[in-house]
Amino acid sequence: MECLSELSAATPLTVLLVEDHPDDARLVEWAISSIPDSHSQPQKGAYSTEQDPLLEIETLTTATRLSEAVEEASTNPPDVVLLDLDLPDSRGIETLSAFIDRTPVAPVIVLTGRDETELGVTAIRHGAQDYMYKGNLTNALLLRTIRYAVERHAIQHQLRDATKRLQLTNKIVRRKLRNDISVIIGQADQLDETNQYREQSVDAIVDAAYDLEATADITGEFTELTAIEEDQRPTHNLEALTSAAVDRVEQKTCVSIT
Repeated sequence: MECLSELSAATPLTVLLVEDHPDDARLVEWAISSIPDSHSQPQKGAYSTEQDPLLEIETLTTATRLSEAVEEASTNPPDVVLLDLDLPDSRGIETLSAFIDRTPVAPVIVLTGRDETELGVTAIRHGAQDYMYKGNLTNALLLRTIRYAVERHAIQHQLRDATKRLQLTNKIVRRKLRNDISVIIGQADQLDETNQYREQSVDAIVDAAYDLEATADITGEFTELTAIEEDQRPTHNLEALTSAAVDRVEQKTCVSIT
């Protein structure tokens, strides 16, 4: 999913509208059809500016039941979903939870016929990106809501991806540190018990110490690369860093890692 800077180029989006009330569906369809495309010239006083760039709705698909929406979203994943909570086969916040649980990840904007802030907050807590009161629906409001929902969804996806990378790093580092520290402690205990100089034990301790140092370097580079902003990242190969760390674990522990 593109971020806000990329959306400014009028990214074509596919929208899934889940609404069983014909009048409300026509209202949303009108609002979407009234959004100017990227090839039109903004009129004087129009709401589209450089700070609020145009969107291009490439496809609008409709569904009137939760089951239909789940099937459509699973077959043709949309870029954004406009979801009414009260449908013939599902009602209330359970509609949102069921849709999110049964479909690929996509930003969901809840449509409600009740002007209730508490309901909107509850919807966001259950996974929606935003909510809209249909009584206040305009094409300008719909435009901005879709744009911000798509952007927030993309940011959340990047954060989840970064978290998974850090979790992988943590697993590798913990195993490596435990193994190397065990070597150092074990060999040091043997030296202490025998009170004699053993070149093999000293070499093992030195090797383990160097391995700890190398692991710390790899971890630092990996973590910094994951934590900083996407557009500021240097051109490092994450796959190479990960493979190097995994290879070191496998060589030291004789454990195969998939």
